[in-house]
Amino acid sequence: WGRVFEAGASQIPDEAADAKRRRLEKKAEKRASKRAHEAANAGNWSVYVSGIPKDLSYTAVHSLFSKAGEVRRVKLYKDSSGNQKGDGLVTFGSEAAVRAALERDDWQLFGEMLTVQPATFTEKPTVAREEWARIVVLCGLFSQEEIAEAEDRKEFVNSLEEEVWRECAKFGSVERVQCFPVDGACPL
Repeated sequence: WGRVFEAGASQIPDEAADAKRRRLEKKAEKRASKRAHEAANAGNWSVYVSGIPKDLSYTAVHSLFSKAGEVRRVKLYKDSSGNQKGDGLVTFGSEAAVRAALERDDWQLFGEMLTVQPATFTEKPTVAREEWARIVVLCGLFSQEEIAEAEDRKEFVNSLEEEVWRECAKFGSVERVQCFPVDGACPL
């Protein structure tokens, strides 16, 4: 009988360990499923906010929009020199919070009226990793003011692309030169 009791006693810890392992696996699966669901809906649960005073931190925006619901993330956009542009993205934890934020039309932050609208996302074209070695990105070649002052915008951009082509050709073969504005409102 001694061996029977010993065998039974040794199985109890194994069964308890297995049950604990299964519980932990189930919890991990639930967490992973929840994270995947949130990631899939992050675009639907985001709003674009403009009119944010440029001297504020994200915590002020976070605390303001937490009145509508759980705020998961606040991203304030910055210009090329690192200064805030006055707009940003607020991502909520639920669709109900997004609806509450969009329904309210009196969002104010330190006396400044904020504009809140649904966030829209466009997918950026991807470039295969093998092509990276052949791509060069040049920033700050022109400003919106320069384009606005140009008599013919298309001609301005074409001459800029041609000039960049000539300079880059000094270092090797060039397949294409294309100008992209940093600001989506740029009239290119």
